[in-house]
Amino acid sequence: VSPDIIRGELHSYYLLTPEEGGKKTRLQVIYLMDPRGSVPTFIVNFFEKDWPVGTYVGIRKRVPSPEVTEPEEFKQFFEQLKKAAP
Repeated sequence: VSPDIIRGELHSYYLLTPEEGGKKTRLQVIYLMDPRGSVPTFIVNFFEKDWPVGTYVGIRKRVPSPEVTEPEEFKQFFEQLKKAAP
């Protein structure tokens, strides 16, 4: 590997918690990314800003059951993200 290449670190933690007697499952994601090196913060944020929405939208597409509903907290969170997007 060339010494000119910067290798970052990515740590993802997923926690699935059954609730209400197994009728629901709560998904919590902790995502820590360190690009390392001299990558400006605004560039890192540019590429990472859509990660939460894209991930949860992808999960929803994989679970098309009408019995699976989106928690109200997710709806509020996504609305806040949409409003904050440039």
